[in-house]
Amino acid sequence: MRKIHFATVIAIFVTTSIASHVLAVGALGPVAPDFVAGLRSGTAALLRRLRNRFSHGLAAARSYLARRAALRELSALGDRELRDMGLDRGRIEQACRPGPWERRS
Repeated sequence: MRKIHFATVIAIFVTTSIASHVLAVGALGPVAPDFVAGLRSGTAALLRRLRNRFSHGLAAARSYLARRAALRELSALGDRELRDMGLDRGRIEQACRPGPWERRS
């Protein structure tokens, strides 16, 4: 399966928007403000959805990296330090798992 890069998706989107705008103005003439306004609002909604997806993905990546760092730090502790926190080596991974309150992607 081929990878599609984010820049390619944006380029396709911009090209399609420009082409549809040119076709709308050419076919309907300059008297189509509702159609152009619809294109603009649809474009804004699509960009908003893309931004939300990207920010959620970024938050998930940050959360994953923080869990990995916590796992490394807990693994580096001695048995006595772990016992002081109420953990043992067998429960380190369980302690670093996301809780039910965290959104899973």
